Amino acid sequence: MSNSFFSPRTACLFVLCFFYGIYAWAAQEAPDVPETVRAGAHYKTVLPDNARYEVLQSATAPKWLFRLDRYTGQVFQLVQSLTGEVAWIEMLVWERPEIKKPATARFQLFVSGFSAAYNVLVDTVEGRSWIFQVRAVKNKDTGESVDMTGWFPILPPEAVQAERGTK
Repeated sequence: MSNSFFSPRTACLFVLCFFYGIYAWAAQEAPDVPETVRAGAHYKTVLPDNARYEVLQSATAPKWLFRLDRYTGQVFQLVQSLTGEVAWIEMLVWERPEIKKPATARFQLFVSGFSAAYNVLVDTVEGRSWIFQVRAVKNKDTGESVDMTGWFPILPPEAVQAERGTK
């Protein structure tokens, strides 16, 4: 009884297909987008050094789509109104320095791929930073607490050391 499946001709064809598959896999070009620009399934263009605005999106919470003014530190969120209109609204950044005549990019926004709770805004000149959170904020006039979403200051190392009584 002869088995035509394992004939020398079939074995040769199998080996040729195997090597062709390996060759095709190895010859694939690298993706068009550089590794430094990839953000999970989201892509963006490479910013020039003098770019004023940047758009970033959280990979874990896609509803958090931000536009950063890299010169002033203003952060905007993309929202949709009840009528379906789409707009950028400015978010609160507590204690953000007012920059009268911005000349260069000095703010950077880190959008975590792990959790929206770890999004950080950094002033690359002064070193100050803010974290994206929802916090209860007291109204000065009524004393009533209201939940606010925005960018809250992160304590600098000196403040933590002073709090602990260490140098």
